[in-house]
Amino acid sequence: MKLNYEDTCGVSRKEIENEGGKLLSIISEMKKSAKRNDYSDCFASINLPFDALMRENIKNLAKEYENKINYIIVIGVGGSNLGTVAVYEALLGKLYNIAHRKTKKPKILFADTIDPDYVLYLKNIVESSLEKGENVLINYVSKSGSTIETTVNFEIFLGLLKKYREDYRDYVVVTTDKNSGLWHEGKQNNFKILEVPKNVGGRFSVLSAVGLFSLSLVGIEIDKLLEGAGIMRDKCLNENIFENPAALSAIVTYLYYKGGRNINVNFLFSSELESVGKWLKQLTGESLGKEKNIRGEKVNVGITPKIATTVDLHSMVQLYLAGPPDKFTNFVRIKNNENNVVIPSGNYAGKTLSEITNAIISGVQESYKKRKIPFFDIVLDDISEVRIGEFLQFRMIETIFIAQLLEINPFDQPNIEEYKSEARRILAGK
Repeated sequence: MKLNYEDTCGVSRKEIENEGGKLLSIISEMKKSAKRNDYSDCFASINLPFDALMRENIKNLAKEYENKINYIIVIGVGGSNLGTVAVYEALLGKLYNIAHRKTKKPKILFADTIDPDYVLYLKNIVESSLEKGENVLINYVSKSGSTIETTVNFEIFLGLLKKYREDYRDYVVVTTDKNSGLWHEGKQNNFKILEVPKNVGGRFSVLSAVGLFSLSLVGIEIDKLLEGAGIMRDKCLNENIFENPAALSAIVTYLYYKGGRNINVNFLFSSELESVGKWLKQLTGESLGKEKNIRGEKVNVGITPKIATTVDLHSMVQLYLAGPPDKFTNFVRIKNNENNVVIPSGNYAGKTLSEITNAIISGVQESYKKRKIPFFDIVLDDISEVRIGEFLQFRMIETIFIAQLLEINPFDQPNIEEYKSEARRILAGK
């Protein structure tokens, strides 16, 4: 991954140096955590790529289902789901379930909402599969097991398994914190269980069993995914700010936030990365949107994430170029795309879609430069396990650094419980 910024972000080297000192203490703490290589502190997620035992447990359980299942239904919301969707679609494609109907590899379905129409659609797919004698595996993912949406969906799809399989318990895997309510429920029902380290928060958990188990079942090379994340982690613990991509990006983003640019547009020039953008929205929104700082003072800070794809060139660029100066853009593009299409005739005959895309990206960036609109240019060599692992890790550590500069806690979400409590009260008829 390459981060181009010197000619495009409008921030001087001196300004970056001035803020860089604020990150040295947290980098030092994270290096200590990395040296311990355990899950004993809030930085636990940075050690996931180096957990050999976790990886072995995931692989061993995945082998039990090798060539035995047709569908995996992941039941989870937010951090229990978005990272898995992101990697699945980035590496296999948004249309994988349709385009590869005859593949021997299972397909993943995501029960991440209680929208009645969508759940009914999933239910019909699963029931049709079970009626044909195929095997469906439920992966129930929840840190606590108390989230309303996941609890409801689990009961719906577990009911289907019970209807068609006497051995339904063999086709349920629970992924949760050790000794959580869900952990004990899984034990009581003889479901298989995968542990999520307690200090690894949901939105930082994609590189744990939360994401890796289901992804390994569909053939994604989780070793390479973790390899990329490990490489990036070490880069992002460099105390030389100018050789640390997460620190650089965090500082520039923070400086623009202080200057009034509180909307971060992530322009993804690959349709397959759109769900990576959705994962990033949660990571940014929950980690950085806080009412109080670490001293308990009311500050109401937050960076609003916006995800854009090539479709937005014809719907949102007018706003980005001519609207209020409250946005800072990250362009994310792919250097090498092996899947290419040659245009057979017309004005652009003989050119490839990659050439056309690159020309459009260059055109957009030139427009930004002429209008002095700041941006980062983030280049991934390709879409592969290693590169996606790098990008996910980069974003997670960058978010921790931005929180440090904002003097807030990136690992909690104290206000989320407000709507959940109200919903439970309403459902209880109170």
